[in-house]
Amino acid sequence: MDVEQLMTFLISPERTIVEAMEKIDENGRRILFITNTDRKLIGAITDGDIRRWLIKTGNLQEQISRLMNRNPKSVYRREVASAQDVMRRYSITALPVLNSKGIVIDILFEQEQKTEVREGSLSLDKVPVVIMAGGKGTRLYPYTKILPKPLIPIGDIPIMERIIDKFRDVGVTDFYATVNYRKNMIKSYFTDTAKDYEIQRVDSSSWDGSAVAEQTAKPRSIKRAASAKNTSGTVTTLLSDVYASAKPQLLQTASGKKLLIFTTDMGDRTTGNHTAVVYSIYNERGWSIPKLIDDDGTADFDAVAAVDGENVYVTWINAKRTFTPEEAEAEDFMTKLAAETEVQAAKIALNGNTGTVTKYPAITDNAIADLHPSITVKNHVPYIAWNSNSANDILKGTGTNTVYLASLNGNAFTTKKLSEENKPVQSVAIGNLDNDVVTAYTLNSGTEENPQVQLTAVNAKGRTTIAANGQNVSPSFAKIDGSSVLLWYAQDAEGSSLNYIDTIDGEVESYIEDDAVTVSYTHLTLPTNSLV
Repeated sequence: MDVEQLMTFLISPERTIVEAMEKIDENGRRILFITNTDRKLIGAITDGDIRRWLIKTGNLQEQISRLMNRNPKSVYRREVASAQDVMRRYSITALPVLNSKGIVIDILFEQEQKTEVREGSLSLDKVPVVIMAGGKGTRLYPYTKILPKPLIPIGDIPIMERIIDKFRDVGVTDFYATVNYRKNMIKSYFTDTAKDYEIQRVDSSSWDGSAVAEQTAKPRSIKRAASAKNTSGTVTTLLSDVYASAKPQLLQTASGKKLLIFTTDMGDRTTGNHTAVVYSIYNERGWSIPKLIDDDGTADFDAVAAVDGENVYVTWINAKRTFTPEEAEAEDFMTKLAAETEVQAAKIALNGNTGTVTKYPAITDNAIADLHPSITVKNHVPYIAWNSNSANDILKGTGTNTVYLASLNGNAFTTKKLSEENKPVQSVAIGNLDNDVVTAYTLNSGTEENPQVQLTAVNAKGRTTIAANGQNVSPSFAKIDGSSVLLWYAQDAEGSSLNYIDTIDGEVESYIEDDAVTVSYTHLTLPTNSLV
């Protein structure tokens, strides 16, 4: 590396974050090394360090000495032969070379390959892998009543995707999946998820030994991205390289300002505390650097939002404390985490290209799991509904499940109990229906042998069962032909349909019938010719 190129990787400690960002963009390697006036190494900084700092403070004029790594790895000129071993040992991608006086004279970079294949070992890049994904997963019932076993998440990632990722680590890119039960859901999930491998689907429901494989996923960028599709069908990337379970929400205020709310992975936090809800505002330069809605250092998840003029109200589930790495790795971690959750809410007031966050006092303060938050706004007042589980059982929902409703009263939320159930509450939704705030939730009122998912709605007048037979899932409030409706997916012995009502005591109507509707991992998928 010549001196001119070397200088693109070196920067003095009094330079600002803005200047560091410009230099990182110049060298294209996402890293800088900090040197004193004698060009002696004193620190290092990466683009990840900068992102985490900006999420916390947003200060672009801070000196990089405030956030640099003061103990960077390096090798002396006589040790260059061991550089690759050093980079692998410490999981770093760049290593400065020093002379005997500690002056930086060169930069070495990790070999650009994802998987090392040792001499004489077998490369798996041409080896196909077959995944058996056609079973009903009866041992995981009732979860598999809604999701096929391959899509049951372990943490944030479905079982099947975890298996694929392990094979990807050793170079496999060619996968076959034998599918049957809820095959369309599996196809939908892996079609909508960015990947750099190929999956081919083989339907085992009519297996005769000569089944034809159907390609369901083509190679794409490994980077996950939050995307949006316009009316012409063109996909636009909003933000790239986002957290796998970001669950982004794109909102637009009355004046047309756009806001993106999603969950991110805070790289400087330990396991169990690493997720955080952030927001980004769209301006003439693109999406702003994401900012934390709540900076308490604990985990945030399940954020949802609603727009009121130029304000955006957000609710989410917040962990009340941090967890040690040992606690996060224990078998009972999810139960302990559930017992330490609370419903939080905040308002983001948009003013030009900036947002001001007002965080409200915690809506709940108990020792039981708070789940499924949902939010709507009526007459400039935010309403939030959720379910609390007395047994802290976030998977099976055993114990007592209580549905609550809270509304903003001054600077705090007032809460009331809507319903108390001794069966699992599987989802909660809230919205405006016939000029009334309505809370809808699904309840498994059947048995393991004969499940009956019941859809119930509650308004100021009381509690009403909307649908009680078969599978009634994914309730949400939407608009059809300009009218506000409660929409849900239903399946029984007669087939599947997408149903709706426009008043809580109104007649149930079918929007789409038969097998035209399938439930994907995170959303309803409609046939393209049925979209309004």
